[in-house]
Amino acid sequence: MRSRAIAGGVASLALSLAGVISVSSPASAQSLTIDCSDYGLGSIVSTSADAGETITFTLINCSTGNSPFIAPYTAGITDPQFTGVSISTSTQVVSDYSIAVGTPDGSYTNVFRLYDALIPANFEIYISVTVPRQASSEVTQQGPSPEPVQQQVGLPASGSCDDITETRIGSQVSISGGWGPSWEQWMNDGLGGPICTRMLVFSNSQSRWVLAD
Repeated sequence: MRSRAIAGGVASLALSLAGVISVSSPASAQSLTIDCSDYGLGSIVSTSADAGETITFTLINCSTGNSPFIAPYTAGITDPQFTGVSISTSTQVVSDYSIAVGTPDGSYTNVFRLYDALIPANFEIYISVTVPRQASSEVTQQGPSPEPVQQQVGLPASGSCDDITETRIGSQVSISGGWGPSWEQWMNDGLGGPICTRMLVFSNSQSRWVLAD
């Protein structure tokens, strides 16, 4: 089975002014409060900070679900770059991250991911950061959906994609049907073969993944 994001994936990096650099004292700190009960899947929270500035997250109602975490999601923007922090209390303050010194001014999408590993998940929040800090230091919004996801599995022995009974493919929630026949080179150890494929899109109005039209 293969599952891949289309159009570059959700961890794309946007730079609006790549040649300008903001520097602030490492002692300064930006605060952002997130109540996970206010958000669903694929939500976007935006804030701003200076290069070198610590971001202090106050996370409320984020300890539900399975192994909830906050972690850097776009490499090169944060310090540290890859270490996640588990969420274990109903109100938890996380001051482990700063915007890397020397980060050019710009708008950076999906710098952090805050999520739980339930299927279906209770919440999945992407945190975007604008450098330098803006006059309005904290802005939250329901943002665009995650990119569509194409899913592919080998053709069942029956020869019909209608006979696929598994509904939980990859990290997505339980969705039945929508499979169509195709052919891909990755089958049979690179020799190619028949497969079944489908496309999932995220519905903001329903706060869940659905079959593409």
